[in-house]
Amino acid sequence: MAVLALAGALVLPACEQQTAPPVVSAELQELQADHMMLGMSHEMTQQGVRYANLVADTAYYYADSTTWELRQLGMTVYTAAGAERANLTAEWGELDEETEAMVARGGVVLLLLDRDGRLESSELHYDPLRKRFWSDSATVFRERGNVTRGSGFESDLEFSNVRITNASARGQGIIRF
Repeated sequence: MAVLALAGALVLPACEQQTAPPVVSAELQELQADHMMLGMSHEMTQQGVRYANLVADTAYYYADSTTWELRQLGMTVYTAAGAERANLTAEWGELDEETEAMVARGGVVLLLLDRDGRLESSELHYDPLRKRFWSDSATVFRERGNVTRGSGFESDLEFSNVRITNASARGQGIIRF
């Protein structure tokens, strides 16, 4: 009987303990976003074929908008056969949920894998419906020892037609766009 009383005395306090609900930091409580996602990954497809994968360290969504705000983002663009065509990184950006159009901002780097090219800009737009990348910001394009600078650029999704606005080139050999 004494053993039961002792066991009961040990169990009752444990049942009465209540744990506090998890609470986020004050900074997150003040956040105006309706949804926040850590470690976002978004597959972009057209007619069942994946053409890009967008990832972000953090994504914020606002109910009165169709736009996700992204932090520390990366995007891989694929060929129709599924091979990686290009990789993009940026400090932040925005994704339109309805059209999947994206704007990358802050230290934007676009690596063109099949041609060993590197495009740098402070802002880059991606529009899958119009099938193009473009920027109205200062752009530097490096390829095979050549450096081309301009006030912007435009390209199709295959990067077969790259145009640097107000281009000035430096380097050796022929610059292929």
